[in-house]
Amino acid sequence: MEREILQIHQLLDGELPIEQEEALFLKLAADEELRAAFRQHLLLNRLLQAPPPPVPAHIQELVLQQIERLRQPFLQRHPWFLAMLSAIGGAGLATALLLLLSSPPNMPDSAYLPLPPSPLEVTLNLPAPSNRIPLANTSSPDQLVLPSPEPNTPFSETSPPLLSAAEPKTLPLLPRKPSEELPAPGAQLSSSLPGHDHPNLLLSLRSLGIWELSLPEVNLPSRPSVGIRNLALGFFTHLAPHHAIGAEVGSEAFPQVFSTRIGTLYRQRPTLLWLGASYRWSADLPSISPEVRATLGATIVGPIGRLWLGASVPLGPTASATFGVEGSLLGYRVDGAWFVTRKLGISYGITLAR
Repeated sequence: MEREILQIHQLLDGELPIEQEEALFLKLAADEELRAAFRQHLLLNRLLQAPPPPVPAHIQELVLQQIERLRQPFLQRHPWFLAMLSAIGGAGLATALLLLLSSPPNMPDSAYLPLPPSPLEVTLNLPAPSNRIPLANTSSPDQLVLPSPEPNTPFSETSPPLLSAAEPKTLPLLPRKPSEELPAPGAQLSSSLPGHDHPNLLLSLRSLGIWELSLPEVNLPSRPSVGIRNLALGFFTHLAPHHAIGAEVGSEAFPQVFSTRIGTLYRQRPTLLWLGASYRWSADLPSISPEVRATLGATIVGPIGRLWLGASVPLGPTASATFGVEGSLLGYRVDGAWFVTRKLGISYGITLAR
């Protein structure tokens, strides 16, 4: 039947010669199997010529997202791996800065007092109980010598023979503890009370977008314009023991859904660079300290407001780890109408004091 099937294809495409049509129709009238094959080819030809059904917009968006995701590099297709690398890099940078800031400055040897030998000895020549004899000068800083009483000084025989007035006795002293060392000459004593020793400058580095929830939700890839995404850097200075002000700058993606005057609907997720003035409040407790940050700033498309609630854990005298929940509100205007993007996410980072 291969020759007849080929003639059926030519007939449906309008390419079969007229002198062969009569022979093909006679074979179709006589062969039931050939007529079934003709009906199948006729139905398939009608389906191919029919217009394709409309594809829903969300299915088209999912297909385009998958194609765009496959074209992205490995790090962008696996955000968890990028977050792990950023955490390791931030920990290494924080450790280096911690060691750099916590190392004591080099001072000359003359700035420290030499410690006396341990244990110290004090030699006493006790006089008679009835006389008061002034202390005599001694040349050794580790011994204190009292002169012996004069020969004519009476001494009571009833006195207990604890110490002889003629024989000097050596009394050992306990060694001095390291915490009781004398300060260097000219050194200023600092108060150890909590809340009175605050650094003048704070440097904050945070990683954003570990987990986030946005409204509206747009599952589209975002390419950073400056090469940095989901990071925030801040500088703060103390106004009071628990209050500080400063500035923060960061870069992260903001989903956007808006429509124009002609009714065109846009869905996008650009990475925006934001800058704002911040206020920081912290409790400064010994272990875990609650902390609040509020930021008002702007982006290239509109104003932005941020609120961070979290805690800090001290890592040393000049560094602390921070983690918390942060909410942001972005406003932007398109064709005279205002649109809003809301985000809620978890962030972590490190704060260095100087």
